[in-house]
Formats: sequence, structure tokens, C-alpha cells
Amino acid sequence: MKNLRNSLNRFVAYHILPFKAGYYQLTEVDGVGSTLAINWNRRKWDIADWYETCMPYSTMKLSFPSGTQTGLYVNRRGVQSRADERGGFVRGAKVTPPNEMTADNNAINGIYHYVDQIIAYGQETQQVVFNDRMRIDCSSLSPDFITSGARGHYTRSSNEGGKYGTWDATSNHNNKQTCLGFKPGSAENISFDNRTHLHVRPRTLSFWSYGGDEVLAKGKFDVTVKLPPVPAGKYELRLGTCVSFNDRGMVACYIDNIPTEIVDFRPSGTDMFGWKSDSSLGDEEGIVIFDRISRKKGWMKGPQSYYSASSESGGMQGTCFRDTPTTLRRIIGTFYSNGESDHYVRFQQLIPGTDMTMAMDYIEIVPVTVYDNEYFVEDRW
Repeated sequence: MKNLRNSLNRFVAYHILPFKAGYYQLTEVDGVGSTLAINWNRRKWDIADWYETCMPYSTMKLSFPSGTQTGLYVNRRGVQSRADERGGFVRGAKVTPPNEMTADNNAINGIYHYVDQIIAYGQETQQVVFNDRMRIDCSSLSPDFITSGARGHYTRSSNEGGKYGTWDATSNHNNKQTCLGFKPGSAENISFDNRTHLHVRPRTLSFWSYGGDEVLAKGKFDVTVKLPPVPAGKYELRLGTCVSFNDRGMVACYIDNIPTEIVDFRPSGTDMFGWKSDSSLGDEEGIVIFDRISRKKGWMKGPQSYYSASSESGGMQGTCFRDTPTTLRRIIGTFYSNGESDHYVRFQQLIPGTDMTMAMDYIEIVPVTVYDNEYFVEDRW
């Protein structure tokens, strides 16, 4: 039973996540009537995140669709209650919400959740659910970001009873716009040295960060991140980030310690690859062609599913990430997984000094069946 390759050990371990999180901490649907959830176009995209489990080389997807099947689900694929644009649908196991619990779900060393069916890292999960673009918020890449409360932490604004933050330039000790920092060795899955200042930004509604928060690396940084496990196959790795700031710097990128490219994150998309809005490209054919040209230059527009709020108080969608040349996706490279090995991405600042900053907002791990499919162009969501 203690052998990690034992079938029962693996089955039980797959049900366990290596951090403490409540029902409304597993996705950005962060409460009943969540204001943050308004930032998504959920008619085309279910809010979701992906986490490594305690079973070696396995990952679990947590989704929170809207519509008739709203709620928190494990290993679900689709949009709302229907198949996605490539025809994939798996209902997944539904997690019982707190208001329907008949018993306290707090344990001595964590929180347990009730699900309405057995979950497993089986064929359907690996070949259907995971045959999809994995968009992973960087604030969930380390279990220490979650257990410590850094992921999704607020700065006590007046919105929604103290949630979210407001932004200003104040830098004195009374400033409530507080990032939570981590020392070397304090964040599992993330390695860096004393030249790197690593912080998780507080969650806000109107800032240009997907899901409202992001991980910041500052200084002469050199950060290596262990990627969540994926089934066997070929994958493309992307970084979602906010560019067009003078302190973003020049960054060498590596996958599994193999250099892939050097990227200057300081210019805007307009300067880097001739970014143009969809509305200026005329028709659907023009949009598809421009996206292909951008990919050849290593860039993609931001997702169409997410909007920064129109104001600090939220309540309505503002700027769509696909419609601005500053919220972009950089293609880092490709890698092959055998389904039983760890994979890493490394970001190394090349410009001397301590004032350079890199915004690690989200990563995308995308199977070749999605990014290079002759029948279906990858969706923009």
C-alpha cells in the first residue's frame, strides 16, 4: 500500500491535492455571486485551473461552468452544459458546495470535499479531458502559493466586503497594495536564488492580469518552474504576460534546461510583431491569416475569454485581452512528454541591475492535436 506504484495507493493519491483550499479557492469563481467571474465571457469558456495531485505524474482539472450545470467539477471538458468547439464533452465529477454540506469538511491537516462520482486519471481523463489547451494561472504553480493564501489574496478595498484591490503609486509602509513575497526554498516547484525577488500580486478587478493576480519576478532574476504533469505526447508551451513596460527586460527562456530563445518583453505587440485589432483585419479569413503570421513570429494575442473590469469597483467587462497589444502570449517552445517525467521552464534576466520585472501571469500547455490540427483552428478563447 505504501508503494507509490501500488494501484490502491495511486487511486487514493489522485484524490489528494498537496495544498489546503476551500470550495471557492480552487477557481477564480471566488465566492457566491463573484464579481471577478464577471470578467470572463463564460458563454464560450468555462473558468478552470489545473493542479498536480499527490499521485506521481498526474494532474487534475477543476472547472466552474456557468449555465444549467453551474458549480465546481473535477476533470470536466466542455462549455457550460454542451460540447466545446472541437466536439469534446465530459461531465466530470461534481463537488458538493458548502451550503449543501451536512457535516463540517475541515480536517486537521486540510479540507476534504464531497464528489458525486469516482474520479480517476484514466483513459477518458488523459485522452479527452487533457486533449485540450491547459491554461494554468501562475499563482497556482506552487502549492505554497495556495496554502499560504498568496493566490487570490485581497487588499481590503471597499468592494464586495473587502475583496480585491485598488491601484495607486504609493510606496510607503501604509500602502495596502501589498504583494506577498517568497524566499528561495519557500515555494515548492519554483527555484530561484537571492538575486530574485519573487512575489504574488494581490487580486484586483481592473489590472491587466488574467484572473486578477500574477507572479512577479524582480531583479537579476533566474527562475525555474516545474510544470504540471501531462500525458504522453508533444506539447507547445506559452507564457501569458503583460508587455510594454520599460522594466520588463530581456529574458532567456529554456525548456528542460535547453535554451529556446531570447525575448524582449519591453515593446508592445504593435512594435514586436505588428499587432492589429481583429476589427481592422476585415473578415474572418484576414483574422486567421494574421494569427498564423503572428505565431510564426512567436506571438499570439491574449485570450478572448477574459476582460479586465472597466473600473476598480468591477461590475462590468472592460478591455478584452485579445483587443489590446499589451496582454499577449509568447510561444516559448515545444517539448515531448512520456507521461512519467518532470518538465521545467526557466526564465533568466539578461539585463544587469535590480529593477527589471517579469510578469508571469499564466502558462499554456497545449497538445499538438490542438495547436496544429488540420481540421480545427485553435479557438481564440
